[in-house]
Amino acid sequence: MHRNHLGSPRSRSSALLGLIASVMIGTGAFADATLDVESSATSAAVGIKGFEVSDKSTAEGSVWFCQVVGSRKNSGSITVQTDGSRTTARIVPAAGGSTIEIGVWGMGNFEVKRDGVVIASVRPGPTAPGETIPILGLWEGLEGLRTDPAWGVALAAANDSKLMDHLRASAPVAAPSCEDACRSAWPTPDDCIGPWDSYVCRIVQANYDFCRRNCKCDSPGSTGSQACKSAAAAILILEELNCAAALAL
Repeated sequence: MHRNHLGSPRSRSSALLGLIASVMIGTGAFADATLDVESSATSAAVGIKGFEVSDKSTAEGSVWFCQVVGSRKNSGSITVQTDGSRTTARIVPAAGGSTIEIGVWGMGNFEVKRDGVVIASVRPGPTAPGETIPILGLWEGLEGLRTDPAWGVALAAANDSKLMDHLRASAPVAAPSCEDACRSAWPTPDDCIGPWDSYVCRIVQANYDFCRRNCKCDSPGSTGSQACKSAAAAILILEELNCAAALAL
């Protein structure tokens, strides 16, 4: 009589579990198969495997959620939503450390809170008569975030080219009918030289693109409008995070 070489049902079950464990632990292929976005080479070099992304519609709009998957030091979650003119991101690190909340609004306002207390900020100064671009600005506390676990998780996401490409594909900017209105709301600065002027120029470009993305999301025939808008909000706050981080260099 032919006998299965694995023997009894118990031994067959044990062998199967061993094979699954080998795949999961040895190669990581089983775990990686569920990732929505694989990490770029830069992120992979610091222990990030990829990103799980989703969005959920609520009464207040759409919420974008991202799970940063990788080594414990570089893992965590990012939740982004827009409330009126303010876009916020809540970042929870996996490696300990406190949750932080980042808020962006207006012409370059940027704020980081921990436990409801502002720990870092960028504040635009006054504008010249008849102008909308702030002449000067003040920033503080950004240098202290360099070693913050939650800040590190957010920066890793903001600098991952594959994640940003995924978001841009989800919320494209092609909306010719809206370009004039968006450019009027976010005029091109005359000067982009120096830390503050460079910051403002990048903020204007990020918000100009955000304006066009939202317009495209609402255009006739556009599918998944809320998901499109949540991706646009995620792009905006991740780009503004990079703008603020550059001020601390």
